[in-house]
Amino acid sequence: MQRVVQKSVLVARRCFHRAFGDRLPVTYSTEEFLARRVGLGARTITSDAEARSEVTRRLFDLVPVLEQPLETLAQYVKEGSSIELADETPCDRPPLPSPMSRHDRYVLFVVVRSLHPRKAVETGVANGCSSAMILAAMEHNGTGELIGLDNLLAERDRLGQRIPTQLRARFTFRLADSIAELRNMIQAGQTIDLFLHDSLHTYRHARTEYELAWKLLAPGGALCSHDILYNNAFDRFVAAHGSEISGFAKLVNFGITRKKC
Repeated sequence: MQRVVQKSVLVARRCFHRAFGDRLPVTYSTEEFLARRVGLGARTITSDAEARSEVTRRLFDLVPVLEQPLETLAQYVKEGSSIELADETPCDRPPLPSPMSRHDRYVLFVVVRSLHPRKAVETGVANGCSSAMILAAMEHNGTGELIGLDNLLAERDRLGQRIPTQLRARFTFRLADSIAELRNMIQAGQTIDLFLHDSLHTYRHARTEYELAWKLLAPGGALCSHDILYNNAFDRFVAAHGSEISGFAKLVNFGITRKKC
């Protein structure tokens, strides 16, 4: 199983570099990418129980960022285990981009459960696994709405399929370019409490989304990013905005940073 996973990662990384490598000011080779994962303690997780156990083991890193006691964060992980995603409608088309891993979904749930965001924005909805975790956490909190942005026009009928029906009242989907939509929100004077980047993972695109989302974030708000190992956009963003940040954490492939109040 480990060899199969590593081979899949190698193939994905080669395709990624062929498509976008020349447009990335900072990126990593396949070997560096795997080395970063191993160096950060990444391992293959094959079950939901393993994912919960791994997140619980790393919760200490989130305590200073989320400003919640370890016991509370551990309880949120347990709550996340009761969430059931909606089934996808079978079709003969290729699968949508890979959903967020079980491990990272639990981290996301803990973040939203801890911070009680009233308004959140996610870029890269895909089949809606991560959207469902955000919405489930908001339902537990009793407050919050999520705006999901994606521009996969050809797959519009499948975007967000895994979001349970009972959670959709808090969800607004916009078929739009994320960069353009974030700029529109800034011009309209809007503010948000949480942002999740999970769209195109090139350095340029990720860094642009981070910068725009940071302008939208209210004091105390959180900027989260999936797939931070694809390049060092998240690291450079944190370094550039250090004086405005109250704390940040990286749990292997998931990053979170908060804006000072």
